[in-house]
Amino acid sequence: MRNCGVIQIDLLKTRKFASKVYVDMEISVNKDLSLIEAHEIAECVHDLIEKEMPLVKHCMIHVNPYLSESSDDEPKES
Repeated sequence: MRNCGVIQIDLLKTRKFASKVYVDMEISVNKDLSLIEAHEIAECVHDLIEKEMPLVKHCMIHVNPYLSESSDDEPKES
């Protein structure tokens, strides 16, 4: 998902109904992105999950601004 522009996953919830899975996810993206860019990232993640995971019936993506404790927008690599 990093290829889509996701900095981190903030929340992931799944629930099963019959033989299908429903996914709710909150992701953080660069806080300086436009609404259009953030929406494109959400669509990328949504499409990736539904394409790569055939048991997923629906995926809801919520986008949060990434607010780091430092002045950088990207998390530090270890």
